[in-house]
Amino acid sequence: MGSPFEFEGIDWEGRGYFGCPQPPSADRFPARNAGDPWLTWANMLEAAKRGEFSRLSSLMDLYWQTKDHVFRQLCSILLGDAGLDDCLSKIEGYLKSPGQPIYSDNALNFCRIIAARGRLSDVPLLLNAFLQRASVRDMDMVCLYISRLLEPEIGRLAEPSEFPSLEEYAASVMRRYSELAERFKTLDVFVYGGERFGVVRLAEKILVELREPWFSMDLRAKFEASTGIDCSRFYQSGVLQPLTAAAIVEQFLESPDSAHYEDGVRYFFKHRLPG
Repeated sequence: MGSPFEFEGIDWEGRGYFGCPQPPSADRFPARNAGDPWLTWANMLEAAKRGEFSRLSSLMDLYWQTKDHVFRQLCSILLGDAGLDDCLSKIEGYLKSPGQPIYSDNALNFCRIIAARGRLSDVPLLLNAFLQRASVRDMDMVCLYISRLLEPEIGRLAEPSEFPSLEEYAASVMRRYSELAERFKTLDVFVYGGERFGVVRLAEKILVELREPWFSMDLRAKFEASTGIDCSRFYQSGVLQPLTAAAIVEQFLESPDSAHYEDGVRYFFKHRLPG
């Protein structure tokens, strides 16, 4: 029998984080979590929403408890959005280790986590993870992550097949990486869309992108995770509602809450992430 907290994953064209089951208020760490990874994950999410990020230190242990791909994806999403460097260093080690299998779902999950953190210094790690597994189905998703970090909009770096060789693709990624390193004078900077990441800048980018024919649900996901604003009304029955979405973002930008967010800092549900 499955957990009562088991569900089909986070739907970014639906309720997003607000569609996740909530544990009973009396159900807290650690006593009642044993044996139910789904309940443990739900409690970790609720703790992170309160700014209690230390709870996520054991999230990788939880990841390995089950081979359920939906559950592992949930762990990956929460780690990418709210995981601290001590958690993510284990993931970096996995991707760097030559002893790891060339491909498993874990490699793609871990690249997703590192890309969600979005530090400029992570780009070579993502690039090498892709190059080591370039012939494997779905690993070109890593190139989409790289493009999302380095380019103002999803561009040529998302399509390695457009380059004469993987070597030329890698050289192009590293040229763009070096350009941003020179602009910011550091590698220790969070980037998104080829700019220093900032929640207010992200909101402004959403308003621009909502006018385009194609809107990336990743923008909604990152905005909702950062601010804790319910963005369920961005979509109706899976269809984007540009005017409604724009109204939600504009209300944020016009509110005093927008002044809360410091440029170049990661947040989860309005709480500043250390590091």
